Amino acid sequence: MIPMTDHETPSSDHTDRTEPVENAERLRRDRSRARRGRRAASGENLVAEQYAEARGARRRAVRRDQALKRYRKESARAKTGSSTRRMWISALAGVGALVVAGGIIGAHQVIDTAPVSLDTSARPASIPSAPSQSVCAPAPRLPAGAGEGEDVQFSPVSSDAATSINVAARSDLAGTIPGLTLRASTDSGVPEDADAQSGQDAEELSASQPEEVQQGEPASAGADGTPVRRALISQNSDALADEGIAGVIAAEPLGGSPAVVAGSSEFTASDGDLHGLSLSGCTPASHQQWLTGADTTIGTTSVLSVTNPSASAAAVDISLYDTDGPVAATGVSGITLAPDQTRSFVLGGLAADASDLAVGISSTGGAVSASIQHHRLDGVDPVGVDTIQAVDSLENRVVIPGIVVDPDNDTAGADPSLSIASPLADASVEVQIVDEDGVVAGAVPDTVDVDTATVSTLDLSELDTGTYSVYLVSDAPVVAAGTGTTSDTGPDHEVSSVASAPALGFDQVVPFGSAGDSQLVFTAPEDAEVTVTPIDREGEIGEDQTETIAANTSVPVSFDDDAAGVAISTDSSEVYAAVTTTSSQGISAYPVVGPQAAPAGAPVRIGW
Repeated sequence: MIPMTDHETPSSDHTDRTEPVENAERLRRDRSRARRGRRAASGENLVAEQYAEARGARRRAVRRDQALKRYRKESARAKTGSSTRRMWISALAGVGALVVAGGIIGAHQVIDTAPVSLDTSARPASIPSAPSQSVCAPAPRLPAGAGEGEDVQFSPVSSDAATSINVAARSDLAGTIPGLTLRASTDSGVPEDADAQSGQDAEELSASQPEEVQQGEPASAGADGTPVRRALISQNSDALADEGIAGVIAAEPLGGSPAVVAGSSEFTASDGDLHGLSLSGCTPASHQQWLTGADTTIGTTSVLSVTNPSASAAAVDISLYDTDGPVAATGVSGITLAPDQTRSFVLGGLAADASDLAVGISSTGGAVSASIQHHRLDGVDPVGVDTIQAVDSLENRVVIPGIVVDPDNDTAGADPSLSIASPLADASVEVQIVDEDGVVAGAVPDTVDVDTATVSTLDLSELDTGTYSVYLVSDAPVVAAGTGTTSDTGPDHEVSSVASAPALGFDQVVPFGSAGDSQLVFTAPEDAEVTVTPIDREGEIGEDQTETIAANTSVPVSFDDDAAGVAISTDSSEVYAAVTTTSSQGISAYPVVGPQAAPAGAPVRIGW
């Protein structure tokens, strides 16, 4: 073997054989040490993580137990309350989920206590009852320009025309009469910043009551523990000295409810163009009013009056409909009425030569009340005067009590009739007429079709002499009114207009006029009982009398001459009534309208 010298380098074959072996061995040892190190580190971290997790779980469990104890304790004491509920919801939310031995236990497995209940249903909040107001129609009057003649028989102006407002009120069970005032509206109204309802220039009909009597609990008895009933009758002959001015009755509440009070406007004249008798009920104002049965043909004058009894100005729109459809008229939109103002419109100037005219009134701002006064002439002979009363809504079911029919009346334009208007849609109207014996068949068609925005007239002259009530059922909302006639009074013939009536309330009163004999006419679709109690002019209450109203009949009830009004009560849900009055000057009728409803509580919901 030849030895190598120092300057010689090992051959490549030697290097290739030794270096890969050494490198592989070192790599294997390094990897083995790395694996052992990682396993050791992993074990240490796992222990640390498990320890920390267990320690955190224990702390959370302690907090959770403490929170649950406090929650159960407070839940047992608390009834309801948003602050308590929010506090404990926040506390439990801070606890979070509970982790035990690597598992999560749901809250539904741990918390078995029901949450605090909270009633969030809406409950009515009490609203104080405000004084009620009723508007009494202006007395009939002639249009401007009519003057006195030499001979009163041919004068358009009556020599003895008289007007009055009649008021009836009933006390509570302690014998307390509500505070009542009567004021007249004006042609110009009062400034809007003035208090139109303050009672200034108003006549006090009964003393104002203390606030606790008006808004407190309803009285159940008098001072001695015995229920006491009293009444008031007031007939005010000079209340409407200015013709064409409406009156306003304001009544304070009693025991938190509207007063039981009613009024009527009365007019009589024995000569002149306005020869006749007219009575109409005093009605609450509303933002919608409907009237039908007016006439503007030759010889007939119809005057529309609109009154704003509120403390705010009213913007009024008037719509007109006749037998052909809507009537285009100028100056009937955006009419401003100041507080306590009455404005009148001659309908012949808005819709000339209309034999059957319906009027719609809508207002924004203050609520208003409307009426139509009309009178007829047959040549130079008066054929009656009356007032058409408004209703505050169109209805699919309409009841008109107290239509007096005299078939011997042969004066043109003064036939008994029924006026039906359908402003919104075509209407098919079923008609049923009843008298004291029941349903009257064959005198009128069973069904009447009324086109959209038109008025239809149904002739009632085929009916025998008597007092009738009418039931209408329509597939579209309508307004209707009846015209009755008689030839047994001072004028050769006289007419009476009666609007539809609402169902009677449980307890209400009705005043009678001072001229003539008055009676009530009741009708009901089902058998009913009504208790009527006469009241004399001194407010003395007479004996109760019970009247049985058979289904689908029209029942007149008369009273003694000293009755100046009557109290009415009934448990039946559907009884309707009208007042009919007959005197030497004529005949008149109007529906009985109940007192304003008590204010309902405003629904208030409490929650978060």
